[in-house]
Amino acid sequence: MSGIAGALLFDDAFDASDLVARVTNRMRHWGPDGLGHWSSVRVALGQCMLRAVPEAAQEVLPLADKERGLVLVWDGRLDNRDALYSVLKPDFPSRGEPDSRYVLEAYARWGEECPQHLLGDFAFAVWDVRKHLIFCARDPVGACRLSYTRSTHFFAFATEPEALAGLPGIGAEPNENYIAQMLVRKFRNRGDRSSWLRNVHSLLPGESLSVSPSGEVSIRKYWTFEAGDYRHYRSYQECEAHFLSIFGQAMRDRMRTSGDLAMMLSGGLDSAGLIAMSSRLAPEFPATSRHAYSAVDDDSESCIESRSIFSLAKSNDVDLHTVSVPSMSGFVGEEALLNAAWSMAQPVANSILLPAMMALAAGRDGHKAVLYAGGGDMAMETPKYYVSQWLKEGHWRTAWQECKAASADNLFLQNQSAGTIWLHSAARALAPDSLRRQWQSARHRWRPSPIDQSLINREFAERLHLETRIEDELRQVQQEQLRDPTAFRIDRCVAAVCSGLSGYGLVAGRSGVETRDPWSDVRVLDFMFRTPDTLKTRHGRTKFLVRSAFQSEVEPFVRNRKDKTHVGWKMVLRALTGAHRQLCQAMEQDAGLIEPYVDLDGFRNLAAGFEQNGDLVNYLPIFEVMTLLFWLKRIKTL
Repeated sequence: MSGIAGALLFDDAFDASDLVARVTNRMRHWGPDGLGHWSSVRVALGQCMLRAVPEAAQEVLPLADKERGLVLVWDGRLDNRDALYSVLKPDFPSRGEPDSRYVLEAYARWGEECPQHLLGDFAFAVWDVRKHLIFCARDPVGACRLSYTRSTHFFAFATEPEALAGLPGIGAEPNENYIAQMLVRKFRNRGDRSSWLRNVHSLLPGESLSVSPSGEVSIRKYWTFEAGDYRHYRSYQECEAHFLSIFGQAMRDRMRTSGDLAMMLSGGLDSAGLIAMSSRLAPEFPATSRHAYSAVDDDSESCIESRSIFSLAKSNDVDLHTVSVPSMSGFVGEEALLNAAWSMAQPVANSILLPAMMALAAGRDGHKAVLYAGGGDMAMETPKYYVSQWLKEGHWRTAWQECKAASADNLFLQNQSAGTIWLHSAARALAPDSLRRQWQSARHRWRPSPIDQSLINREFAERLHLETRIEDELRQVQQEQLRDPTAFRIDRCVAAVCSGLSGYGLVAGRSGVETRDPWSDVRVLDFMFRTPDTLKTRHGRTKFLVRSAFQSEVEPFVRNRKDKTHVGWKMVLRALTGAHRQLCQAMEQDAGLIEPYVDLDGFRNLAAGFEQNGDLVNYLPIFEVMTLLFWLKRIKTL
């Protein structure tokens, strides 16, 4: 993804072009195709250029239209070019113009309403000379990042939050709410618009922002997913055909890339759908070869995840590139892993080290964009006790058959008896809301305190009033869930999808690569939100649409998997063990950085058990605390 930046001054205390140059210099890795700048008296815009689609081959950004007094910086990919052209063509020069030209024309036509007319992954900003304002927008699912900050002297925005930290008066103070959320999983930190840096905020998915020369910042929500009625299909086959049409278009749009096609490939069903659809669409892209980047186990024969990856690549005729773990032999080695984890430590990026290594390898090989299947779990999610839907509709015999099938084949229910599944499903289908509310409250009272089970410093937790905030959040979540379960599920799904997209975009941007996820396409998500659970999970099997739709491209042992085996955790372990001396030295010298936030005695006991006994249960909290330490150490230099 490209990196974009801009600044609007409210007085003469600083030079706008200098501020933007500082930001783009910090984001140079986002722009392997060069930097571009534009400036006026109190306004400056900057672009870290990545030409990831064919139409961008000769594109120069920022894009200025002197006649209409508009200047644009653009990050993303536009998927409804044909539809826009049919509307804009009386005043539009050519169908083959780059995406940025379409967006600038859309703003000229519709002004601040223009994001509603755009489809794709995007973040952009326009300086409107005549209105004397900066207008910014982010796509509905947050595939492209956009952060901003405001001081008494200026407003500034950038793709990467940390790029803004070096600006005068902004600083790199950590957002303590996010630290608490990292240490205490039950704390959701709802409503916090800040980034991991306290003074840098995030424009949320589906939002636009405008800033006047006086400094007034106005944010509006232009898009939201509505909880509409379920679609009705005459048969399962009709539903499957509809799915293939929508998912196929989402893939087709993302296969529009400069150069060959690269994909991150796991052995799961989401990746299976991605690679299988790319095979069906390959004849439409005859000049494009397909490459897959994967992490496999050192002992690949005994690892079903690794065998699935090799099977998917072979059956779909894809050029497979691999790195083996934990040995880190292949397209990246231990040095690259340790550099990403510790020299470039960042809590979000460190939580997805495996995709970071895939993006690094793809970028080194000259790929501009990488497809992946990160949003599949959320897009195809159904309730654990999905059988309740059949019971609500009065299909008792079908419900019992599903209970038996789920007991044998469902990823989340295969260890429960059919009778147990039936009872839980019936309770969810038939119990009144008041009883469900009482049951949820009772369950919460019986559980240990999430703070007591964490490594958080108790004084820090008390200072943030964490216990009370967790209780308030839980109460709010329960009320929302009971008031409108469908809307609650959609909101939770969209939030998770946005988080994943933002994280993948961050680690890929470090390698000058754009990430694209067809499972997170707004059309795919809308289809899934409005498809009954009984069509998404069938015959006991989750993600049934993928299992049934791609039978010809996916071998039975991959298609029928009912596990969540993966090898990413071995990469995290290698990052811990490979830098053991460095981590111990950091704890001796810099423990004071995390002492205000972390229970150091509890952490040291946990770490000692891990070192002595190889206790794999606790490797993740150890890794997270060390990530926090190295990140706090790094941001001191921003």
